Amino acid sequence: DSLIGGFPVLIIVARPVEEESAVARSTEEIIHELGLLDRPVVVAHSLDDAEATVGAHPGLSCVVLGWGLASESDAHIEQAKRLLRSIHERSAALPVLLGSSRGATEPVPLEIVEQVDGYIWVPEDSAQFLAGRIDAALQWPSQFKAQVDAGKLRVIAATSSQRVPVLPEVPTAKEQGY
Repeated sequence: DSLIGGFPVLIIVARPVEEESAVARSTEEIIHELGLLDRPVVVAHSLDDAEATVGAHPGLSCVVLGWGLASESDAHIEQAKRLLRSIHERSAALPVLLGSSRGATEPVPLEIVEQVDGYIWVPEDSAQFLAGRIDAALQWPSQFKAQVDAGKLRVIAATSSQRVPVLPEVPTAKEQGY
């Protein structure tokens, strides 16, 4: 856990025109809550910035991609796909969460769904809850490795697109036909 604490969480979110929007406030509150958990945060306000940040920070601990930014245009969706492929080429086990509003109207393409590990609902969920969700995502699966090694816990599948390096014997759900 202390090793993870030194690697930043990358939050990719558009800078809203209205800085006092619910999404802007939620993002700031999430960053604050992650700080209370000793999780450093780097914010990218465009997909171009995100690509540069991924290249500059080889040791990210988690990525949160704001779907509102990624879904602005077909070009942004294609850039988001490339960004996610690049992230997973650098680190297949890096957790990626998709941040969205429950009322978002743009469907998420299957290629993106297959590359994310989960969703967070901004601003519907509390910042404290979302920071905890992000914190839990970046600790998985290392937090359970000791229990698995001791035979106290059996992991039946990895939901990521590739096997998790910490638990290479655990097949993916896709490998098992799901």
